[in-house]
Amino acid sequence: MPFTPLPSLREIAERCGVARSSVGHILGGRDHLFKPETRDLVLRAAEEMGWKRPSDWRAVRRARFGCAVLLQSLIANRSYMATSFLAAIEDRLLDRNMHLTLARLPDETLASETGLRRLLTQWSADGLLINYTQDVPPRMRELVAGLDLPAVWVNSPEPIDAVRPDDHAAGHTAASLLLEAGHRHIAYLGFVTPPAYAVHYSFRERPDGARTAVAAAGGTFVEVPGPDRQTVEAWRKRLAKRGRETAVICYGPLQVLPVLHAALELGLRVPGDLSLVTFHDETLSLLDHEIASLKLPYDALAERIVRHLCDRIAGEPPAAIAPLPFVVHSTATIAQPAPSRRRRAGSQQAAE
Repeated sequence: MPFTPLPSLREIAERCGVARSSVGHILGGRDHLFKPETRDLVLRAAEEMGWKRPSDWRAVRRARFGCAVLLQSLIANRSYMATSFLAAIEDRLLDRNMHLTLARLPDETLASETGLRRLLTQWSADGLLINYTQDVPPRMRELVAGLDLPAVWVNSPEPIDAVRPDDHAAGHTAASLLLEAGHRHIAYLGFVTPPAYAVHYSFRERPDGARTAVAAAGGTFVEVPGPDRQTVEAWRKRLAKRGRETAVICYGPLQVLPVLHAALELGLRVPGDLSLVTFHDETLSLLDHEIASLKLPYDALAERIVRHLCDRIAGEPPAAIAPLPFVVHSTATIAQPAPSRRRRAGSQQAAE
């Protein structure tokens, strides 16, 4: 039988005329934070609409527990997740009257058939969210597929049952924004080269996407990796050179800061003399500048993750899922490239 979700928080909130977040807090056990009349209104409406607490779910939903386990490695670099992304997943689960349990376990346990099965029994879980973004233990991958576990890979390039953003397309879009503004000399500042085991796919896909767009437009593209290239001094020297790049794509906020700092020290206008764009999950402001950015689609990712997990719990077969696009969030530091000093001087002489 198909998995039919119970009334969502949004539906309950609309019926009560209160915020969805308030409904989530009240039904999630934080009702003491609200006025008694608000709490009673929400609880009464939820009960009338058929909402059940997780303890009731076990009795009425064919022995389901309303629980998803988030698997993470004890090695932090293998399982990074932004706080806002985690909150979005929790909200989408709560919409379906489910809750999340965190399991930080050794690789040996996750690569054991007994260990994985125990997560679905002793941990009273309906399904797994696997937050292994790189260096997945091969045996673990084989077991998840071979046991046909109701599992979804989070922010991972696994070919089946994986939900992730489209970092290649994001890099292409960032470069296209600069190309459309007239830039033809573009640099990409990547992440400091990490240990081999911690190389996330986005470290490769974002510059690859940008490089593809610039090459198609006949421009020049240079990737600037490594810690020695990410200092303010290194960028002060680079931006002071004749024929320098007129725009820089940065992997994230940490890469933006030295470039912006160096540009301002040289008296360059941003974006008048140098355009900048990066990738982030919210509005990014650095040194009094709102930085142009493509927003990571955490809300859409969370919705797709939870929906696919519910499908797998209901018995739907494994499926490949197309990566989700980033959203252009701001273009504040993108402008047409300024003419070179020599060109400006020639124009002034001609006018005289």
